[in-house]
Amino acid sequence: MALGKDATKDSGICPAKTPKTSRPFWRRLDIVFLCVLSLWFAQARAIVTDVYPIDLPAGSLHQAFIKLGQQTQASVVFPTTIADDLNSPQVQGDFTVLQALQQLIAERDLEYRVVGPDTLVVLPRCHAARDCSAMPNQLGLSAKQYPMIEELFIRGRPVTGSRFKQLDANAFTPVEIITAAEIRLTGAQTMSELMRRLPEVSGNSASTALSNGGNGTASVTLRGLPASNTLVLINGQRTANNAINGSSVDLNTIPLAAVNRIEILKDSGSSLYGSDAIAGVVNVIMKKRFDGALINGFYGVASEGDNKTRRYDFVGGFNFDQLGLMVAASHYKQGGVLSRDRELSASADGRSRDGIDRRSSATPNARINVNGNVLVLATDNLAGTSPADFREASNEDLFDAQQFSSSLIPAERNSIYIAGELKNLGALDGAFDLTYVDSSTLITFAPASVFTAFNDSPINLSANNPFNPFGQDIADVRIRLLGLGPRLQANDAQTVRANGRLMGNLRDGEWQLSVNWSRTDAQEHWQNLADLQNIARGLGPEASCIDDCVPLNFFAPAASMGEDQLDFIKAGASNRGESELISVNLDFSQLVDILPAGEVEFASGLEFRHETLHTMTDPRLANNQLIGGDFASSRGRRDSTDLYLESLLPLAKGAPGMYRLEANLSFRMTHSNSFGVRANPKLALRYRPVQDL
Repeated sequence: MALGKDATKDSGICPAKTPKTSRPFWRRLDIVFLCVLSLWFAQARAIVTDVYPIDLPAGSLHQAFIKLGQQTQASVVFPTTIADDLNSPQVQGDFTVLQALQQLIAERDLEYRVVGPDTLVVLPRCHAARDCSAMPNQLGLSAKQYPMIEELFIRGRPVTGSRFKQLDANAFTPVEIITAAEIRLTGAQTMSELMRRLPEVSGNSASTALSNGGNGTASVTLRGLPASNTLVLINGQRTANNAINGSSVDLNTIPLAAVNRIEILKDSGSSLYGSDAIAGVVNVIMKKRFDGALINGFYGVASEGDNKTRRYDFVGGFNFDQLGLMVAASHYKQGGVLSRDRELSASADGRSRDGIDRRSSATPNARINVNGNVLVLATDNLAGTSPADFREASNEDLFDAQQFSSSLIPAERNSIYIAGELKNLGALDGAFDLTYVDSSTLITFAPASVFTAFNDSPINLSANNPFNPFGQDIADVRIRLLGLGPRLQANDAQTVRANGRLMGNLRDGEWQLSVNWSRTDAQEHWQNLADLQNIARGLGPEASCIDDCVPLNFFAPAASMGEDQLDFIKAGASNRGESELISVNLDFSQLVDILPAGEVEFASGLEFRHETLHTMTDPRLANNQLIGGDFASSRGRRDSTDLYLESLLPLAKGAPGMYRLEANLSFRMTHSNSFGVRANPKLALRYRPVQDL
């Protein structure tokens, strides 16, 4: 019986006598390294001669072959023509694969052949009654003579944190995998809601649930670091960041109905993905195939009768032998909740809960600093036309912004996701996916406030203002402009993603070419802001308030400010942003049988990436002319080329107390027009003393 490997391989690779050479010592380090490696792993053997603890119960011979492969990491290949009702004896003890296989097929009209270091083929025995002259000696020809023979390799699947296919339990990195079934059990209706329920996520990931600020987007933060340090991938590929601040991916642009699973790498992934993965990686794997149709509906309402939430999904698709096509459409609408409608968030004064008082000194009836004395209108019944109408301000003369702000933001999203997969197209497999998401939010803030002494250009309330009862200039006036109404911020965004992939096999390896494009366009509209320049004109001397100027009365009760004054200072603004990403990825993975302890896995890849971000703000906001809005213009472009390398090295296997020892090495080098060259290496070791640990 011919073995696929020379038995002398186990004796090592160091030559008995090294020929003399004129090469310097450092040129011979490769030989020294191989000699040391050979001595260190001298006990390693080809897998067919390793001894394993075997436990095969009596029963089906088919199942015994499969379990033998699972318990020994070997590939046991057998034709399906072997009767499934054949029984196998119990095999229990420490045996090599060959010894165990001999016991299984004893007294059967079967034989086996070793065709590789970890592959055995079981075939009908050759005897005089059969013509076996055409039976090949190599597995490469057996498919022609025995087309019913199939070899099944269980190599696992790609797992975030490594470029190699592996079983989830054998992953080198701490990866949390959340399946579609587990997502349904959480009851979460959006990606941001799901992220908030995960212990791996720190802080509040969604600006759709903030009482002051935000833009309706949702991000994720791992390990307590900012969202810009957590990389969000979709199907293992990068996608464009949100177009308002550009620092992170908006999770709301990922339709939950099309998500197959989520993988969270709870360790730094910078050596494989780049420096923006220092905190970790969230990889959202979308559905690729669906057979049939699914209609899903959800309705929820809070116990107080608000926060009405609706979600409707349709998922449909079909599968043929080689082609799969699916579509997922979703509509989501969430009602808002004001902070004042919940006891916990009703007030910014947290002293009753051992907190601090965060109420504002900009009050509806102005706080006025006259000669170092802070004064407020004594009562709302007074007109504020005389100094006698004012009193000293107390610690309770503050404004509670929580009475106007949103705790949960009203949001609406519509999305459609289309995916297709084509297998066995010659020597290639192909896949694509398209996503379109339209989202909108409306955020409510407290009315605009004026702090005359703390603007970039301080405002002086003139002694000659017709409403000034004190007859002197006043530098520090603080007022909340209730008459303008709550500030409203409306955000709209449209996100488009298109990805295409081609995959193929190499000899003991695979390759993949990916082309990805994504773009987000966002618009932000503000209402009920205050025009700082007009406020300065209206508070100035009466003689200077000409043309369209309207004198402002900050001394009367807030409710008495006239419509002409409010119209003079009221303003709106619009901002927009564009974020785009284009990337091309070429990835390779290869198995090489060069170490005694097993096959070495290599992976390498190139990524070319072009990113742009352009935010355009209203000129009045950029010049600090408006009060109550916060936005800045920016323009950026980044072109980068990335090279990554990864290897999985089996260092030892099969020795007592050394079931398996492996090393994982990875390295990524990035060249970018924004920061030059950056390298990120990583080394990880995994030691398993016994199989069950």
